[in-house]
Amino acid sequence: MSDLTHRSAVQLARAIREGRTTARAAVEAYLSRIAAVDPQVRAYVTMLTDRARAQAEALDAEARAGRLRGPLHGVPVAVKDLLAVRGVVMRAGSSVLEEVPAAEDATVVRRLEEAGAIVLGTTALHEVALGVTSVNPAGQTPRNPWGLDRITGGSSGGSAAAVAARLAAAAIGSDTGGSIRIPAGYCGIVGLKPTFGRVSRAGALPLAGSFDTVGPMTRTVEDAASLLEAIAGHDPADPASRDHPTEPYLEATRRDPGPVRLGRLAGPFFEDDLDPAVAAALDAALTAALGAGWTVQDVRLQTVADAQAAQVVVLLAEAAAFHAARFPGRWDRYAPDVRALLEQGRATPPEAVAAAREVLSRVQAEVADVFARVDVLLGPALPGGAPRAAEVHPDAPSWMEARRRIARFSRLYNATGLPALVLPAGLTSEGLPVGVQLAAPAFGESRLLAAARRLEAALGWTLPVLPESRATT
Repeated sequence: MSDLTHRSAVQLARAIREGRTTARAAVEAYLSRIAAVDPQVRAYVTMLTDRARAQAEALDAEARAGRLRGPLHGVPVAVKDLLAVRGVVMRAGSSVLEEVPAAEDATVVRRLEEAGAIVLGTTALHEVALGVTSVNPAGQTPRNPWGLDRITGGSSGGSAAAVAARLAAAAIGSDTGGSIRIPAGYCGIVGLKPTFGRVSRAGALPLAGSFDTVGPMTRTVEDAASLLEAIAGHDPADPASRDHPTEPYLEATRRDPGPVRLGRLAGPFFEDDLDPAVAAALDAALTAALGAGWTVQDVRLQTVADAQAAQVVVLLAEAAAFHAARFPGRWDRYAPDVRALLEQGRATPPEAVAAAREVLSRVQAEVADVFARVDVLLGPALPGGAPRAAEVHPDAPSWMEARRRIARFSRLYNATGLPALVLPAGLTSEGLPVGVQLAAPAFGESRLLAAARRLEAALGWTLPVLPESRATT
């Protein structure tokens, strides 16, 4: 039974569809593994064991009657604990939220279940999603399955750890400044931030409305495509949702992307201070691209550093405004790092926010011009492997500098709203994952996924069984 947890989401769905296993068997395999491994990894904050078993029984009955709900029929997944799950108290890694069970599911959760997925539980995160480490003095800190003293990255750290440790076949995270892609990179999995407005945020706790995005965290590019296919689409309940046609994303991963024009992000911002393994991963990706017949050209962005600063200004100002209005009188209940960031946002004058938005407009224009010449951009996902939790703890004097370093390559695609995907591509000398990041024009997820799948096949990454293969002390 335990071998079911070794299969990708797409493979597991196929086995259930063909009658070679059942949803109940898949759920029991994951519950058994969670019981054995999650006390070390600490990915889950709430388990929905009885609900998952009941859903599995219902899905198996439907399958026996010849009815399949969708492409994820019977696949166990996890969702970040800032998405509403009916009957479950959302805590978002914080004590500031009310202890009130959600009255209804977030749109993404509902769409997952309509596609046949089974939600096993909710996962840990950096407090209120305002952080890039998932070190959470106010709540539960998930541990990186590659090394339990290492951070998962944040804020969707629990979702990444659950997928990497095979505690869920796939998971959902959110991304406002890199919160899907950073933990995906540190945990050796695939993380996809869709185009802003592609996936509904209805039922998700907001952080910064100009950037909040919900997306899949998976073991393979195919799995990311399958989940995106289930959750994408217009939702009137989300004012930022875009009524743009969706596509058969899974099918796109199985097609040759054709003569891709690849833009290699060049210059000091993207090339300085990289772990040798990151540089090697980028070289390997470029070699694979050339081997596939793609053309490669260097791209130098003049506004990228300005984009970083401007995105932070707007993000923190919006986050501070939301939290001050939603949770008044609770400022002293946030962890020190989150409180410091909210204070920074609250102290930002309106004219500084307006100026930052003008910078973002310039960044968006420059990147749009680049995409007139290339189809996909390639750059590093992170500067190196995951640091130790003690090195980036809010009590450490360097936590703010660590935050800037960790989010160095992710904010560009929040500033522009474009789809971006982190692909695992190698290991550091310490045996920690590193990855590359690909991006495409707005609503270009099909091309992005097809290109990523081609590179994934060439790079030959396979997620090992974790944490059995690692030290667990």
